[in-house]
Amino acid sequence: MLPGLLESVAGLWDEFVAVDSGSRDATVPLLEAAGARVVPFVWCDDFAAARNAALDAATGDWILALDADERVSPELAASIRGLLDDPDAGAATVLLRDELPHGHVHECRLLRLFRRDPAIRYEHAIHEDASRTVADVLQRDGRTTRELDGVLRHLGYTRDVAAARDKKNRDVTLLRRCLAADPRDWYSRYKLLEQARFWNDAPLWRREALTAASQLDRAGPRASTASASPAT
Repeated sequence: MLPGLLESVAGLWDEFVAVDSGSRDATVPLLEAAGARVVPFVWCDDFAAARNAALDAATGDWILALDADERVSPELAASIRGLLDDPDAGAATVLLRDELPHGHVHECRLLRLFRRDPAIRYEHAIHEDASRTVADVLQRDGRTTRELDGVLRHLGYTRDVAAARDKKNRDVTLLRRCLAADPRDWYSRYKLLEQARFWNDAPLWRREALTAASQLDRAGPRASTASASPAT
């Protein structure tokens, strides 16, 4: 997966920081040959911690967060270049296109580009997100969020790739660990329901939906809710 990412970002970056959590293949030599600075990271079942390790190692003015199974379209690359000199911009969203089985796609906007700042940190052990701290920095500095043109293709949810990585067991295990620590973590609860739907796991969906309903009843009317369609 990595060569495709490297090809799609050729000429886009001034500094390439890659966090490696213990690969045993040619990943590190491939990254170093492309000019990346590889940061070793002891895997601790926490994707936010890995992202934050990259933030700590970076020295550039802007951060563009990418994964090996993603591809930057030429239009997106051009849009990124055009944004960097905008003094009023502090962050930008990309249109992420998940390429799913049977030719289906799912698109959503995600925050992937922002000015580097020590106050910005990723949160959530899985499906990590920096939106909250980025918003705080934008408010502090009086800057705004832009929408980038083009598409960021995500290939990691094609079933063969996901199955090869055992993503279901990994993701479900991490999400359940988050919920064991905080049963009212609605973000992780929603993501667990999404996993059940993607893998067409009706028993998992029903079990977790009932648990979520029970937690909502206990939490009362102020709880934030999330919904997902049941597996079929």
